[in-house]
Amino acid sequence: RRRTTTITMSRFHTALLLLTILFISSTLSFTTNPDGTLDSSAIWDKYRSELITFLSKGTNDPNMSKLQLLSSPINVEWDSNPEQFQMFANSRMENVPNWQLDMRTFSSIYEEFLLSLSGNPKGSSKELELLYDQEAEKLNAYEMQMGRCFMQYESLNEGVRGTFDSFKANMCWSLGRSYQEYLALRARIASVGRQTYKSEKEYQLAKALGKFGMAYKKDFIEITTLADFVRRNNAGKYNKFELSVDENTSSSEGKSSYSKTSFNLGFPGFFSIGYNSAKNSMKLTTKKNQFKMKFGAQSWTAIRVMPDPKWFSGNLLQEWASGPYKSHSQSYFFGKNGKMALVPQTFYVISKPHVELVLNRDDYEKMESAKKSGFSISIGPVMFGLNKAKTTAKLDEKNNLFQFKIEGNDETPQLIAVKGDVLPF
Repeated sequence: RRRTTTITMSRFHTALLLLTILFISSTLSFTTNPDGTLDSSAIWDKYRSELITFLSKGTNDPNMSKLQLLSSPINVEWDSNPEQFQMFANSRMENVPNWQLDMRTFSSIYEEFLLSLSGNPKGSSKELELLYDQEAEKLNAYEMQMGRCFMQYESLNEGVRGTFDSFKANMCWSLGRSYQEYLALRARIASVGRQTYKSEKEYQLAKALGKFGMAYKKDFIEITTLADFVRRNNAGKYNKFELSVDENTSSSEGKSSYSKTSFNLGFPGFFSIGYNSAKNSMKLTTKKNQFKMKFGAQSWTAIRVMPDPKWFSGNLLQEWASGPYKSHSQSYFFGKNGKMALVPQTFYVISKPHVELVLNRDDYEKMESAKKSGFSISIGPVMFGLNKAKTTAKLDEKNNLFQFKIEGNDETPQLIAVKGDVLPF
C-alpha cells in the first residue's frame, strides 16, 4: 500500500511539474498554431503590450489598461472635416479590446442616464445657474491649459524632458492656480445649493437636464488638436514612434483588463492583403523563433478630448451614479458591461508609418506578389499601398530569411488606438 501511494504521488507531482513548465512557456513565448507558425491573436496581444508600454512613458495613467486597438485602418482628417471628429469622439465605447464606431452615441446614453434618475428637483436659483456656468468655463479653461502644457512637453527632446508629471509641476504653474480656483467655486456651489434645494444633488440634476435640453449640439472638444500635429509635422518637428515585437515580447497580461482570448473576437488576421475594400487574412508560415517586427512612424501624438461642459457634467455622474433610479439600474450604465462604462478621452495618431519584418522566403514572396499585383497590405492598425509605398528587402542567406521593410509615403494621419476614461470619474 505504501509503495502504491508513493508511485501515485510521484506521478501527481510529475504531472504538476509538466503543467507548470507548459504554463511558463506559454506566457513567455508566442502562442503558435499546430504547425509551429504564429497565431494571429498572439501577435495582436503582444503588439498591444508593447504599445501600452510605449504610450505609458512619462505618465501614470490608471486607464491605460483600457487601451483599445483598431482592427482595421482609419485615416483621420478631422482638421478639415470636423464632422468626422464629432462622429469618432461621440461614439459609444464598449469595454472590449477593439475600438470601432458605434451607431449609438455617448451623448444619447448620457441622456438616457439623466432621464432614468429618480430626482424631484423644484425651485430655481439664478445665483446657482451663474455659478454652474462659471464652473463649466473654469473646467474648460483648465483642460485647455493642460492641453497647451502637454504640447510644450511633447515638443521637447525625449532625452531631456523627463516625465510629464514633473514637467507639469515645474513648468506649468498656472495649472495649479486654475485647479484651486475651480475647487473654490465647487465649494461655493455646494453652499448655495444646500440653501436653495433639499440638497445640491437635486439641483445638479435639474441643471443637467436643463443644460442637455438647451444644448443644440452635443459636441466634444479637442484639448490637444490634430491641426497642431499636422502643423508640427509640416515644420519638421517630429515625435518618433517605434516598438518591436518578437518571440521574447511579453504578453499584455498584467497591463490589460482584457484576456488574450478576447483577441480572437472582433480582430482579423494581423496581416491581410486586399484590393479596394475587399481584404483577406494572410497566414504567415514563418516560425515563431524566426519572426521579428519593428513597427514605427515618422511622428505620433495623443489627442485628448472631452465632452463639452455645455451639455455634460462629470460632477453629476459622481453624485448620481448610485441612483436612486426610476428605471434601469447602476449596473445598466456602469461597470464591466455598463452602457456608459467609458467615455472617449484620448485618440492616438501616427503619420508616415513603417514596418520592418523578418520573414521566411514563402512569406516574403507573398508580399512581393501583392506588391506586383497592386494590392494593399494591412499590418495591424495601418494600411500600405504596396504599389506606392517604398519597399526594400535584404536576404540573410545563412538562415534563408528576408528582412522586409515597408515605408508609407502618405502624410495623412492614421488612428491606431483609443483610450477611454472609466465612468463615473
